[in-house]
Amino acid sequence: MKSTYSGVLYFIDCLATIRSFYLIRLVFTIDDNKSDKKIFCLHDATSSYSKLTNFDIKSMNPFLCRNLIYGYIGISQNGVIDLRSTEFNKDMDNSTRFRNKMNYLKSINQNMQILAGIGGCSFPDETTENLLFSIETTTKRSKMINNILKFGQQHHFNGFALHLCNPEFSIESDNLNNFRKLFSTFLKAFKQMLHAKNLILVTIIQSEIPTIVYHPKHVSNFSDYVLLTTYDFDKFKMNENINIHNALYKNPQDLDAKSNADYAIKTWIAKGGKAENLLMGISPHGRSFNIKFQNKTEPGSPIKWNDNSEINSNNFIPYNQLCKRLDLSNWIIKWQEDQKVPYAYKNFKWISFENRRSIEVKAEYIIKNNLAGGGFMNVENDDFEGTCGKPNYPLIRILNQKLIGVDIEDRFDEDRKIKKEIVILIKFSRKNINAMSESSEKNIA
Repeated sequence: MKSTYSGVLYFIDCLATIRSFYLIRLVFTIDDNKSDKKIFCLHDATSSYSKLTNFDIKSMNPFLCRNLIYGYIGISQNGVIDLRSTEFNKDMDNSTRFRNKMNYLKSINQNMQILAGIGGCSFPDETTENLLFSIETTTKRSKMINNILKFGQQHHFNGFALHLCNPEFSIESDNLNNFRKLFSTFLKAFKQMLHAKNLILVTIIQSEIPTIVYHPKHVSNFSDYVLLTTYDFDKFKMNENINIHNALYKNPQDLDAKSNADYAIKTWIAKGGKAENLLMGISPHGRSFNIKFQNKTEPGSPIKWNDNSEINSNNFIPYNQLCKRLDLSNWIIKWQEDQKVPYAYKNFKWISFENRRSIEVKAEYIIKNNLAGGGFMNVENDDFEGTCGKPNYPLIRILNQKLIGVDIEDRFDEDRKIKKEIVILIKFSRKNINAMSESSEKNIA
């Protein structure tokens, strides 16, 4: 009996050791974020590009971003949540499936916060018009906010990210002042209701003409964070010349000094927005053009449009496709020093995009200008499978390394190592307990 008792004590001691070992290691692997900078990542389940990839949110490295925006839900004209016919819809209809996905991510990174995205760019006009209708009176606003809160609590979200995509196209010019007022009133009430539930609010703003549509001071005051999408400048303009879509600074030779992140950010702050809760939006996608003359490839060179009636939306290229194209073909890659971004060309094809170097420069800009952090739009457009070389998620890794000061893959690998070591220790403990029990039984016999 004494031998059996000793074996039990030995097993308990092993479990205590395992627990201590895990907790100590976990402190160094998970709670090592000494930086005050934030990174928010968007996964857009409503995007047509997301559906073409093998991306699964459950397979995402949960240390990529402490804050994940999972989008998008819609709002109907009567203030009711509209799930739309998307992958998001499937997840929300099967709340157990969704909770399993989110709980898995949070089980690895316990500091992770998951927000529901509202709006997005898949149904821009519908979202803006329905929201405007739903916030025009106090009664309607309260009804919509309560519906949103109920949805958030049902699916255990940590907050919401409101994204109106290019609302200037859905609002009559003579109604802009009314929209500004209503939107500010709505944000104030929404934030108060969310904070009462310990939830956070992020407002995502298209950067091209934000101060025309919004009141920067109000949006900053009534949001926990404002994510300014500092890319796709001049997206809806029929420019005759190449204009880099993701420039950090202006091109001195370009008469248009507004189509760059630096101008958008400084204008937002000058109009009353706060730097301390401003997130710089960064997107891992490229924009392609056909150049008019093969020997004129620098930014500002003439563009040849295939269809003069509308801009070709197919010039969007996710980084995970773009990097393969650049690796496999004889593209010439250049660096635009003034605007701090790369571009590439081959024959009559021309592409502007992000790479490790440009992301690093943007992260340095965030730190230098005391911004809150960065917003990565969208995580599924990065090279998540590592098909263009290891490691995977190369762009979001760089952003983490520069802003947070840690390597996300090291965190993920460390967590898996810890769990594997625990399994080995448990098996070892059980083996010894069994051996001791057998020995005890023999002694009794």
